[in-house]
Amino acid sequence: MTEPADKKKKLPIIPRAIHRGIYLLPSMLTLANILFGFSAIMLVLTHWTDDNASFYFSRACILILIAGVFDAIDGRVARLTHSTSPFGMQLDSIADVISFGIAPGILVYSWGLYGFHRLGWIASFLYLGCGAIRLARFNVMEEDHEMRSKRFFIGLPIPAAASCMAMMVLFKPDIETPGVLSFLALIMVYLLSFLMISGFQYRSFKDIDWSRRRPVGTLFFFVLLLTVILYNPETVVLIIVFLYVSSGVLVHLIPDASHRFFKRLDGVFVHVKILDDEESLENEIPQNSLTPESRNPENPGVP
Repeated sequence: MTEPADKKKKLPIIPRAIHRGIYLLPSMLTLANILFGFSAIMLVLTHWTDDNASFYFSRACILILIAGVFDAIDGRVARLTHSTSPFGMQLDSIADVISFGIAPGILVYSWGLYGFHRLGWIASFLYLGCGAIRLARFNVMEEDHEMRSKRFFIGLPIPAAASCMAMMVLFKPDIETPGVLSFLALIMVYLLSFLMISGFQYRSFKDIDWSRRRPVGTLFFFVLLLTVILYNPETVVLIIVFLYVSSGVLVHLIPDASHRFFKRLDGVFVHVKILDDEESLENEIPQNSLTPESRNPENPGVP
């Protein structure tokens, strides 16, 4: 005997998606990130046993760094064009796992960790696993408005860790393994894995307002920095990346001095005010052209 239709258990109605399309521009930039990361993987897997493998290691490092540039651009483009979406955030996480997790792990293992056998591939996998955990934690924190922070990352960002590993290889593409330098690289991979899942705070620099006016000395600083980087890019960029990686540890160990430093940095790049709009307007209008009402708007009768 069948039950009445009104007593049958009805299946929940699946809501239809409001927007079935995707934002094309940031998604294309994210796919370019994946393309460069995948190209680095294929380059290493194809040529890591060649006699001139160091040349291909250097090219793979450059591809990973270019993927980092696209990773930094796609989010900013999405925010500027008001095209942020959950789809874009998930696609960006998948791209980060490929370009900054799998690609650097394979690169470093093929470069200088394969001589350590099991310790080498464990280090590479640990780096990949910690990077994936770091991305999952970041996505959870971004969805929670109370846990979201605009100024700081919790844990070392995986693009910064990948840049550190790529710069190590680019600084010394030809290395003996096992050896002293390869052993230091092995320790560095374990250290980067720990920093990604740690609770150390790293500046995100997302709060910098690039449209606000700055002192002329700020532009001179960027020109000087660019000149130094062009003079010796491998060494200078490696130092910059190492300073950023160690900044989270320094903030944790010496918080007072670190916060004073970041406060000065904010004064230059974040909260600098040369002239407010109201101040500039008052300076442009002569005082004798102001009416009594405009001089004292609360009491028009008093000049």
